[in-house]
Amino acid sequence: MKGFPKGQLTHQALMSDIQRLSGALAGCTTWTMKVNAHGAYFDMEAKYARMKEGAPSPFIDPDGYMKYVGEREQAFRKELAKQRPPR
Repeated sequence: MKGFPKGQLTHQALMSDIQRLSGALAGCTTWTMKVNAHGAYFDMEAKYARMKEGAPSPFIDPDGYMKYVGEREQAFRKELAKQRPPR
């Protein structure tokens, strides 16, 4: 994960927690809106531009949410692989 010092993710409990959380987030079927402190994470400008009175909210985006969860899962696994010692 970007910003984590090398070796920080070697703690087994932390890795397990992140993997469990990732599975829980992917399994959320009732979360249709993802909002983050950084609008770029959920394509805020494009969604805001699509807002029209009386139209469904572009911010209700289960596909975008699942895409984001998948991208974060891949980033975690990639960083974890880099930090694992050679066998």
